[in-house]
Formats: sequence, structure tokens, C-alpha cells
Amino acid sequence: MYKSIYFSKQNGRQPALSFRDDLPPRYRADIDAKIRKLLENGVDMLLKTSMVEWIGPKALYELKNRELGWRIAFYSDKQINTYVLLCGWKKKKDIQQEDISHARDLLDEYLGRRKL
Repeated sequence: MYKSIYFSKQNGRQPALSFRDDLPPRYRADIDAKIRKLLENGVDMLLKTSMVEWIGPKALYELKNRELGWRIAFYSDKQINTYVLLCGWKKKKDIQQEDISHARDLLDEYLGRRKL
């Protein structure tokens, strides 16, 4: 069984949680429901749906709602059976490379500090 955590930067800021908390209640409830589905079903099962997409490299994915337009980047840390919620953004165009690059930077920071 997997669990989820919000990634914390060195200064204590949690980008994905800040993103979630700044959204209207309807969006927050939807994000929480999608996270629960991720924990219950796992990333491999949800890759078959429109709710999860691999944005690589490594095990970097996005949890999303196309209708509401939000995205949350997460890392599947199989060594500790945890989904690490990295950051979030509102979808504005087909490819938002700057948001994906930011998620990769946060993932590199997480991996660099992770205790094995």
C-alpha cells in the first residue's frame, strides 16, 4: 500500500500543498479525491485513465483533471512506497515545459536529500 507526502523544500515551503490550498474548495476536494484514488489503485492502474500521465524522466508523473485544468506533479518513490507530491499548476496550453522543468528541479532536490 502506498502513502503520499507533500515535498518540503529546505525552507519548509511545500509547493504542491500551497498550490492546492490556494484553489477554490471544489478544486481542493477534487485533488483530495484524486490523491485517494491514486493511493487506492496505484499509478500503474491509473496510467490507463486520463487521470495520470508520465512526464518523466524517472518515475515522474502528473495527476490531473482535464475539466478543471489543474495538474500536480508527483514522484513514485518505490523504495519507501510513497507518492511524493512535488508541485502544481493550472493548465494553460498543450505543453507547459516551464512547469515540467520546475517539477524536475524539485524532484532532483528531493532525491538529493532523500535518506536511503
